[in-house]
Amino acid sequence: MKGLLLAGLCLLVLLGTAFAEFELDGDVYVLHTSDFDEFVNNEDIALVEFYAPWCGHCKNLAPEYAKAATTLKNNDSPVKLVKIDATEEGDLASRFGVTGYPTLKIFRNGVAAEYKGPRDATGIVSFMQKQAAPAITSLKTYADLEKFVADEPAIVFFGDSSAKIYKEFERVSGGQRETYRFAHAADAAVAEAASQKDGTIALIQAKRYSQSPLETAKVEFEGKAGDLLKFIKANIVPLVGELTDDNKVWYDAKDLPLVKVYADLNWVGNSKGANYILNKIRKVAKDHKDKFTFVVSPKSKNQKEIDDFGLPKGEIPFVIVETKKNKKYPSPVLFSPEALQSHLEAYSAGKLESYVKSEPVPASQPEDGPVVVVGKNFEEIVLDPTKDVLLEAYAPWCGHCKTLEPKYKELAQNHKKYRHSLTIAKVDATANDLPANYQVSGFPTIFFIPADKKDQAPIKYDGAREVADFTKWLKGKVSIPLKAAEGEEEEKTEKKAKKEKKEKKDKKGEKEEL
Repeated sequence: MKGLLLAGLCLLVLLGTAFAEFELDGDVYVLHTSDFDEFVNNEDIALVEFYAPWCGHCKNLAPEYAKAATTLKNNDSPVKLVKIDATEEGDLASRFGVTGYPTLKIFRNGVAAEYKGPRDATGIVSFMQKQAAPAITSLKTYADLEKFVADEPAIVFFGDSSAKIYKEFERVSGGQRETYRFAHAADAAVAEAASQKDGTIALIQAKRYSQSPLETAKVEFEGKAGDLLKFIKANIVPLVGELTDDNKVWYDAKDLPLVKVYADLNWVGNSKGANYILNKIRKVAKDHKDKFTFVVSPKSKNQKEIDDFGLPKGEIPFVIVETKKNKKYPSPVLFSPEALQSHLEAYSAGKLESYVKSEPVPASQPEDGPVVVVGKNFEEIVLDPTKDVLLEAYAPWCGHCKTLEPKYKELAQNHKKYRHSLTIAKVDATANDLPANYQVSGFPTIFFIPADKKDQAPIKYDGAREVADFTKWLKGKVSIPLKAAEGEEEEKTEKKAKKEKKEKKDKKGEKEEL
C-alpha cells in the first residue's frame, strides 16, 4: 500500500514538474523557440499569438487575450492560449510566415492554420470553442439533416466511414472547418431518404434558397479525391444568396464580378417576401451565372456604403457591380429586373465608368512632408513605374497614426533628396478607395511598392516605427539605389558653402570684438 502511495506521489511530482516547464503569464502560456514544438505537438488545439512589445495593436489585444484565456480555462476548455515575442523568437516567427503583428494562428497537434476570428475576449472564446468541436457533425436521422441545412449549405458524406473517399472528406473538413460546414450521415436510412447512394458526397444547398425552382438543391461530387475542395468552392454559393461576414470568403473565392443588390430580407417574419425579392434577381441571374455572382447585401447594415455610392433613395433595393480589382459600378436607377439587365449589358459593353471614393486631388503637394494620395491620384503616384513608394494608410481618428505622424514627416524630409526615385506618401484609408490588394485591417498599415513590381502585391512594413528603423529598412528594400539627384547635390554643396562662409564671418567678428 505504501509503495502504491509513493508511486502515486512520484507521478504527481513528475506531472507537476512537466507542467511547470512552461511559463505562464496569468492563464496565457509564454513560449520560446526551445519549448514551442514540445507544447503545440502535444495539444489538440491551441491559439498562438505572435506579437511585438512595441506594437500598439498588440497592446490593445493583450487584455482581451488574457480575459479569453481565463474564460476558456474556467470553462474546462481544451483550448490553450499562447503568446510569443516574435522580436525575440525571430526564427520561429519566420518559420510560420509571420509578417505583421499581432499574427494569430491555430495549432492542432502542431499543424498551423490561420486564425480568422474576432479579436475581443468574447469573440475569441466563442470562435475557439467552435474550433474545439468536431469538424464533422454526425447526423443520426433525416430530420437532423434537414435541420442542419435549413439556413446554411453543407457538405455531407453518406454511408460507412470505411469508404476510401471518406479519408479525403475527413482531410478537407479538418483544413476547411473555419470556412465550410461538414456532416456525416452513417445510417443507410438517411442516405435513402436523401436519395443518395452509400459512400457518396453531396453539397446540399440551404433550404431557404433551394425551395426556389431556379436554385439547385443538391450537387453530387463525382471527381477525383484531390478535387473535393475545388468542387466545394465552385458550388457552395446559390444562384442568388445573402452576403454575410461569415460567407464573404465563399464569394471572394469565385473569380467573377459580384453583383450586389441592397435589400433587407426578413427570413423569420416573411420568408415568402424574402424569396419574392430573390426571385426577381434570379430571373436575370440565370442567364448571367457564368459571368457574374449575385448576392443580396443587407440594406440596413450598409447604409453608409449606399450613401457613399450616391445610389438613388427609395424602398426598392439598389444594385452595384464590383470587380476583383475593387472597381465598382453603381446603378443610377432604382432596382428592377429590367434595370438590372440593362446595367449588366452596359457593364459588359464597357459603357460604365467606375466609381472611386476619393477626397479632392490636392492642388499642390507639400515641400517637406509626405505626398498626399487620394483615390483619384492613386495610380498616378503609387503605381508610377519610375519610383519606389512607401505608403502609409491611416485613419484621422487613430491614436497610433497621430503618434507616427511627426516621425513619418521627418522620414519624408530626410528622404527629400531622393524624391526622383523614392516617394514617401500617405492616404486616408477611411476617405479613399484602395485597390483590393491594399486593404487594411488596422491603422496605420504601411506598404512598400517597388518600382519594378507595381503589378504585384505590395510589401507590408512590419518593423519598429522610428525614423532610424524606417530608414534602415528602406535601404534594404529599394529597387533603385538611394542617390541624391544631381541638382540636389549641387544645392546641398551650395548651402554648405554659404553656411561655412557665414561661420567664418561670425568668427572674424568675434575676434574683432576681442
